[in-house]
Amino acid sequence: MISPEYRGEIEACFRQSSPAIRKFLRLYTSRDYRLAEELVQETFLRAAGNWTVLRERDYEQRLAWLQRVAANAAVDAFRRNGTARKERPAVALFRQREVDPYREALTAMGAALSE
Repeated sequence: MISPEYRGEIEACFRQSSPAIRKFLRLYTSRDYRLAEELVQETFLRAAGNWTVLRERDYEQRLAWLQRVAANAAVDAFRRNGTARKERPAVALFRQREVDPYREALTAMGAALSE
């Protein structure tokens, strides 16, 4: 639970720092935008939990802390995903992927536009 006393400060930090953390995580996760967004949220939840310490730091120090926490959260997610893949039945690995040319074309166009 975020203390009402610090809510405004944390929101300001999020508005100021989240674009940089989002960009950092998109690169770190090989442009997995969904995972990057989840990790941004996780990073700022951890920041809120440590706000009494973070609020005393300047922007650069906070950003460094946030990037370190974001990287650690990404590593945790990669490990969880690796474990989940190992625990899946082997049969699931051999299912043929459904081909949807329309979806693939839209995905390719979206990727080209975002670069």
